Amino acid sequence: LSINEIKGEGKDIIIYADRILSVGKIKSVLPITLKIEIQKTNRTESNPYGLVLSSVNQVEQKEEK
Repeated sequence: LSINEIKGEGKDIIIYADRILSVGKIKSVLPITLKIEIQKTNRTESNPYGLVLSSVNQVEQKEEK
């Protein structure tokens, strides 16, 4: 996964990225859009930001005609 852009839209965080698929020497790059949700938690030494990824969902792209 190669992240191109991250946008905060209100409470939503939208990630625009490329999936890189490889079969042998053949590689394909396919765009993907993800919507993620983050929750706050207590800060710890191993999690200094106090954030936890709570869900990831793919946003379906509508084809233009």
